[in-house]
Amino acid sequence: MAVISGPLLGSVIFLVAQTTPPTPVQAIVIALICSTCVGIGLQAVHRMGHRIRRLADCAEEIREGVRGESLPVDGRDEIGRLADVLNEVIARVQRANADLVRLVGEHMEALELQNSVLDNAAEYAILSDDASGRILTANRGAVEILGLQSEDDILHKRLGDFAARPDFASVRWQEILATTDAGATWHGAFECVRPDGSVFPARCRIAPRRDRTGNAAGRVILLRDTTREQQAERKYRDLFHSLQEAVYVTTADGRFVDANEAMARLVGAESVGELLELDPRTLYPDAKDRDAWLEEVDRIGFVRDRELRLIDVHGEEHCCIESSRALRMPDGEVYAYLGTLIDITERRTLQRQVARSQRLDAVGTLASGLAHDFNNILAAIVPNTELIERHRESPENVRERARTIRAAAERAGGITRQLLRFARQERAVQSTTDLNGVVQEAARLLEPGFPEALRFDLALADAMPVVVGESTSLEQVVVNLVLNARDACGEVGQVSVSTGRRVVSHAVGRVRPGTYGVLTVLDDGEGMTRAQLDRIFDPFFTTKASGVGTGLGLSVVYATVNGYGGHIHVESAPGKGTRFEVLLPVATAPARTQPARV
Repeated sequence: MAVISGPLLGSVIFLVAQTTPPTPVQAIVIALICSTCVGIGLQAVHRMGHRIRRLADCAEEIREGVRGESLPVDGRDEIGRLADVLNEVIARVQRANADLVRLVGEHMEALELQNSVLDNAAEYAILSDDASGRILTANRGAVEILGLQSEDDILHKRLGDFAARPDFASVRWQEILATTDAGATWHGAFECVRPDGSVFPARCRIAPRRDRTGNAAGRVILLRDTTREQQAERKYRDLFHSLQEAVYVTTADGRFVDANEAMARLVGAESVGELLELDPRTLYPDAKDRDAWLEEVDRIGFVRDRELRLIDVHGEEHCCIESSRALRMPDGEVYAYLGTLIDITERRTLQRQVARSQRLDAVGTLASGLAHDFNNILAAIVPNTELIERHRESPENVRERARTIRAAAERAGGITRQLLRFARQERAVQSTTDLNGVVQEAARLLEPGFPEALRFDLALADAMPVVVGESTSLEQVVVNLVLNARDACGEVGQVSVSTGRRVVSHAVGRVRPGTYGVLTVLDDGEGMTRAQLDRIFDPFFTTKASGVGTGLGLSVVYATVNGYGGHIHVESAPGKGTRFEVLLPVATAPARTQPARV
């Protein structure tokens, strides 16, 4: 363009600058210049038009897919630069188109996968509805679960059309709307009905659905038939509650989560519901026992065949074997403890009885020989004391001492007979006795031997009924209990002996209903541990120092009381003293006359 415009502009300026008309030669030169410039310009315009038409044709071919992906670039002038720019635009459009095709393909694959997953989720009915509640989409699982022929039987209906209860729309649906309108997910259970009239339990989750602008567009409904689950749960519950072993689930903070009926029976609860309201820590004699169990389970993850003691709601103690383990979350955090308990109280009782019986056999052999030898000695003492009593020339004080010796020998003879019955495990001779008289006589013999700083209190009930028992045997019971109380207190303390009457209206442990005479011996001595309490009635077991006690006193007491159909109960704790309570059945016949004591 500069080549054309330059000569033309120069010729115009020359003509304007001339004051005289141009000569013919000048006119011809100027005309030749102008015609040449116009020709060159027309030729340039023609070439430019040709190039532009070529670019347009190439662009058309690219649009129709006939040629390649770029325009031809001819020169570096404006048209060439325009071709470069258009080629860059075309390249970008092609890349964007390729990305769009890829994204559309991935989206279609995702949609196909989603539809495949939804359609093949046969255990779930997956629905979506609009804001008015009309169902828009449904998967094949919904068709099968709701018992329909095709999806068309579901579309444009409402969830309430499949509910078994007629008040679903007015009650439950309003609750669902309130929850989803607030942006939350509703979950719950209700019964659905199929076209054939069959009703099934369903569990449902309904979440709000929104459009691209964020406005509420309806809901997504996930519904599941829980018939099999309920059947499996009932089967599990039946099996769970039919187990003879007690099974429980507790939390670390001391709450029952679940338990079976055997566990409820073990702790004395009326039902599993009552058990779940209990605090597991109250079932331990000492709360530290549960803390030690928690520490062991948390440390190694489980305990196996661990022996422990539990106190039921009635205060009775049970010896149990426990196996338990910690239940953990995926991150390792403990959220509950599962365990089983086997009540071995009777087993331990039988084991103790067998062991006691074996020891008694050994004691019986020894005691029989001792009693025989002791009777031979008494056989020499009693006749001689009688001869002294009858000898009238003997001084009165001598005869009085002889009577005292004879009375002591007779009591020793009674103790010997009692020892023989204990050794042979013979049932005690059934007779009746005034319990107050027995206690008074034992107190008269024992009180003088008490230290001055040890207080001895005696409280006898008025109108005390006679009880089943032989006076000599029961006196030995009182003597053994009081002497043990005295030894437990040492030089300072208090020993209290009392009698009373008690009516038992219903069985408590092994105590049957009836009327009992009660003998109570209480001391404020050093007390006993739980381990000692478990063995105090075993032969040869004693808490006294070596050479002080034989360990047979309380064994004799236990055998005597049980032989008369009575019961003995002991309460003790270290530093809190000991309380013995003996229950003897009240006799239906009057007390037999006992030999006079001199």
